[in-house]
Amino acid sequence: CFVWTQQAKEQMAEYWALLFARTSAFFEFHREFWETSLSDAEEQISSDVGLRSRFAARYSVLAGRQVTEQEVVQAFNRIIPNLQSKIEVRHAYVQHLQRRTKLLADILSRKRWQVWLAPAGAEFVTCDSPVVTMRIEPDGRYYVGYGFGLEDVLALLPLSYRACLVAGAVDTPQTRVVLAHDIQEVNKTIVSCSFRFIY
Repeated sequence: CFVWTQQAKEQMAEYWALLFARTSAFFEFHREFWETSLSDAEEQISSDVGLRSRFAARYSVLAGRQVTEQEVVQAFNRIIPNLQSKIEVRHAYVQHLQRRTKLLADILSRKRWQVWLAPAGAEFVTCDSPVVTMRIEPDGRYYVGYGFGLEDVLALLPLSYRACLVAGAVDTPQTRVVLAHDIQEVNKTIVSCSFRFIY
């Protein structure tokens, strides 16, 4: 029986969250969100006269001279394409990685943890995107891709071919041997979330 100290649990949660936040899938989510946000900002600055006026007034104070709305539009038209470059998308991703990791680690720390053990003849697989989220419906079906913060969502991290760490377990034992069916469902999910490598 392993007892998690608060410090050990926080460190493991941070590592677990970082494994999720650094995946290619999460980077793609970030890239799409970044591009949408910048496009929305570009659209808003070109169509919202009130917003341009507020920006012009604020920048006039900061610059110590009168800044026109046209200058605001020109500045955004120069800045946004630069922020949409590949290097800036990656820079923003790395810049926010620590904050996102902390947020996800806090969510994982609040969930009940359990270690699922594989029965004889079954093994967990892992991959280059080892953290997956899922819900188990009352009828036993698994649904994947839910967010960490939802109450009944499980976050899973295979530790070895024999063990998988689970956050969000509803029953109380620290460990439990799961059915081969459960391992098949977990493995299908992990394989479908892999980017390049499966172990």
